[in-house]
Amino acid sequence: MRGPKPWRRFRAFVTGYFWLPCPSCGNHFAGSEWADIDGHHSNIGDQGICPDCTRAGVGDAYLLHQAGAEGQPEWLLDRIRARLASVQNPLD
Repeated sequence: MRGPKPWRRFRAFVTGYFWLPCPSCGNHFAGSEWADIDGHHSNIGDQGICPDCTRAGVGDAYLLHQAGAEGQPEWLLDRIRARLASVQNPLD
């Protein structure tokens, strides 16, 4: 469970982690929170994304976009599109 934002920011500062906005949704997160979650990728390109966007599959969608969607099953593409509908699209 993540604590209140001021506490998380203070903890990041004290422990030497970054405190930056997520390139996908704009919410700030600490470097200590940056991790792959439930098998979902936690970055888009060379930038980390927040835990909420990681859970939503934004990193997975980015990798699929980079690799090209051709040859991918339509059910997988529909699932990724649905996940992206809940967050700002980092591919725009």
